[in-house]
Amino acid sequence: MNRLRLAGHGLLPRNVLGCVALFCAAIFIGGCSGDSRGQAVKIPPAYRPEGFPDIALERLRGYRLDPDEEPLALAYANGALRRFHVTFQTKDSDEPEDPVRVRDRLAGGLTEQGWTRTSPAGAPATAPETWSKNQEALTIITEANSSRLKITIDLASTRPL
Repeated sequence: MNRLRLAGHGLLPRNVLGCVALFCAAIFIGGCSGDSRGQAVKIPPAYRPEGFPDIALERLRGYRLDPDEEPLALAYANGALRRFHVTFQTKDSDEPEDPVRVRDRLAGGLTEQGWTRTSPAGAPATAPETWSKNQEALTIITEANSSRLKITIDLASTRPL
């Protein structure tokens, strides 16, 4: 008997079923391999930005997570213990933005949320910018090259252990 009965679908040759199964496996394997560049960055479980409403992330619309950096954004005990280290970058199709404009935009949001700038005024755009609030230190680093702008935001506790 060279035929297989499928419920309600009549008879199909076994070699057709084998070809269909082989075709589905080939599509699955082909879709799971290849270069991941240009695709959306997968967000790891250690990236929970909702625990950081006082870091003006909404001011970075149009930026994406840097695929070469592992983002970390965790808050524990209702925000009593927080750690944030994330690098954003412009999208491939976007022109790099002026780092000073990005810092000014972020500074406006940070000031609104009660952060105090601790880095000297008038520092060059390549120098890290530092902020403080409630025994936490926030550092913003901008790196610009000819093709994209990267912004690294790092938050650490200044509480003694």
